[in-house]
Amino acid sequence: MKRLAWILCIACLVTTPVMAVDDDFQAIMYWAKKGLSSYQYKVGQFYETGQHTEKNIEKALEWYKRSAANGYIPAIKKLDKLREKTVSRKKKPRKLKPIPAAKPAKRIHKKTSRKAPLPKPKNIVKLPLEALLAAHWETGLHKPAALLPSSITQCSKTSRGTECWSGVHARKKQGQSIRVKTKSYIRDYTQTGFTIRFKDLIQQATDGLTQWEKQTHNLDCSITSPDEIQCHEKNQQASRIFRRVTLAK
Repeated sequence: MKRLAWILCIACLVTTPVMAVDDDFQAIMYWAKKGLSSYQYKVGQFYETGQHTEKNIEKALEWYKRSAANGYIPAIKKLDKLREKTVSRKKKPRKLKPIPAAKPAKRIHKKTSRKAPLPKPKNIVKLPLEALLAAHWETGLHKPAALLPSSITQCSKTSRGTECWSGVHARKKQGQSIRVKTKSYIRDYTQTGFTIRFKDLIQQATDGLTQWEKQTHNLDCSITSPDEIQCHEKNQQASRIFRRVTLAK
């Protein structure tokens, strides 16, 4: 019987499945190790939820901290939320065993949890709003930016924030090329990051009518250098890159 039990144990160990890491995770991990903050944030989400890989909270915190150290706003907010959850969890009081009358009662010192300071981003880059509005920006595809000041986009300060209007430009939607104008607002500007809220006004080529797109988009942007801005849209893996350009005189 003992010999049969040992054989069954060895068989269980051999047939135990090992969780595989899929190709999506490997591809995102590649760019995260290259230092792209949005991909570092995505790796942290995978480890936190157990999606595409094994769930590991310690590794999730490590990647969130790397992304936050590069000035990525969603990672900084995520660390704040995780830290608030940790502080709000109160430890249950331990039940004390009855102490004999001959012995004096022991004093119990409660440990107070201290909120760890947020990791400071390395090489913080500051860009005043006036400098951003005075520059001309283009997308990663070397096309004039529709969301930031460029050769086709004009911006001005309003009570609702900095409002920008682009000229007519082409955009792909469901595999088809359409012509749109883009209205955007630059908000929550802190010289190291900001948010962009935008919507497209679709131009109908047949009858000349216009129609607003139903969906409003929101981007969280971080200033990675005086000449580059990296923006990330919720539930989207890819980032939008904007670069400063010098117009030919």
